[in-house]
Amino acid sequence: MLLTLLSVLLGLAIQQGPEPRITVVKPDQLTASAKAQMVAVTGENFGNTITVQVTTPGGAVRTVDAKAITQPQKTSFSLSFVFDEAGRYELVVLNQDGRRSTPFTLQVRAAARQPWIDRLEPEEVPRGQEVQAITLSGRNFETGLRVSVTDPTGNVTQATTIDRVTPLTVVLRFVFETSGRYEILVTNPSGEASNVTTVSVR
Repeated sequence: MLLTLLSVLLGLAIQQGPEPRITVVKPDQLTASAKAQMVAVTGENFGNTITVQVTTPGGAVRTVDAKAITQPQKTSFSLSFVFDEAGRYELVVLNQDGRRSTPFTLQVRAAARQPWIDRLEPEEVPRGQEVQAITLSGRNFETGLRVSVTDPTGNVTQATTIDRVTPLTVVLRFVFETSGRYEILVTNPSGEASNVTTVSVR
C-alpha cells in the first residue's frame, strides 16, 4: 500500500514541469487607461495552456480572458489587459499542471492631464517692439510648461518670459511685432499639448 502511494506521488512529481517564471514585461512604462493595452511577457517554462491572473493596485484579482492571451510560446506571450488604475500591478502565470510563477510587479503611472486654454486676455493687442503681457485662463497648467507662439508668417517661437503659472492661469510676456493673428499653444512637462488659441495684433 505504502509502495503504491509513493509510486503515485512520484508519478505526479514527474508529470509536473518546472515553475513558470516572468522575467520581463514590455513596455515597462504604462499609463493608466480605460482602453486595453497590449504587453509582451517574456520568461521561461510557460505551458501550452496558461492562465494569467492580475492583481490590481486595489487588491482585486482578475483572471485574464483566454482570448486576450496571444502568441503563446514556452518563453513568451502577449497579453491584452485594461490597466485602468495607477499603481502597482502583479502578474502571475499558472500552467495547466498547477505550477504558478512568482508575482511579477508592474508599475502603471497616472494618465497625464491635457492642458486647456479657455480664453486669452487681452484678445487683441497693438503691434510694437515692446513686451506685452498676456494672461491664459484654463485648466491643468503645470509648473515647467512651455508656451509656443506662432506669428502670422508661420514662425514658431518659445515664450521665454513666463511670469506666473498656476493650474488655472498662465501669465506670459511677448513681443508682438507683426500685424495679424498669433497662435498660442501650451505644452506641459509631460508632453501633453493644449488646444490652440489666437490673439489678434492690430
